[in-house]
Amino acid sequence: MIRPIYIDLEGADLTGKSTLLMTTFKEGDYSKLMCFHDRGIMTHYVYNKCFNRFPEDLDMWFDQLIKFLEAGNGIIILTAGVSTIGERFGERSDDLFKLDRILAVNEEYIKLYFELSPTYDTVRLISTDDKTPKEIYKEASSFYGKMFLRSTE
Repeated sequence: MIRPIYIDLEGADLTGKSTLLMTTFKEGDYSKLMCFHDRGIMTHYVYNKCFNRFPEDLDMWFDQLIKFLEAGNGIIILTAGVSTIGERFGERSDDLFKLDRILAVNEEYIKLYFELSPTYDTVRLISTDDKTPKEIYKEASSFYGKMFLRSTE
C-alpha cells in the first residue's frame, strides 16, 4: 500500500453497520489492510441535520466529509426499508430514538448518497433488506477490493 485507506460504515440505527463490521473482521483480510470505522464524519452531518443540532456547524461537517472523500477514503452507506427497520426495532427497539426518527435518518443518508455519488465513486450504498450478513459482506467486499487497489496506485 502506498497510502492508508479509511472506510466508514454509515447508516441509520438498525441498518446493519456493526454486523457488517464484525463480518468484515471475521470473513476476510481487508480488516488487516484498511482501517474501518462504525460511523464517521457523515454521521455528524446527518444527525445534526436531522435533529437540528448545532445548525451553525453543518457546513463545517459537510466540508470535512468532502475532505475525507477527496483524500481517497471510502464510505459504505447501509440502508434498509421501512419493514426491515420496523422489524429490527420491534425485536430490540432503540435506547435513543423512536422508529419514525430512525426512518427519517435512513432517508437522509439515502438523499446524501445521491448528492455525493455522481462526484465521488468512493461512496457505495448497500440495501440490507432480505440479505444475510455474508451476502452484505460479499457486496461490500467488492468495494473493499476496489478501495484497496486504489491504495496501491
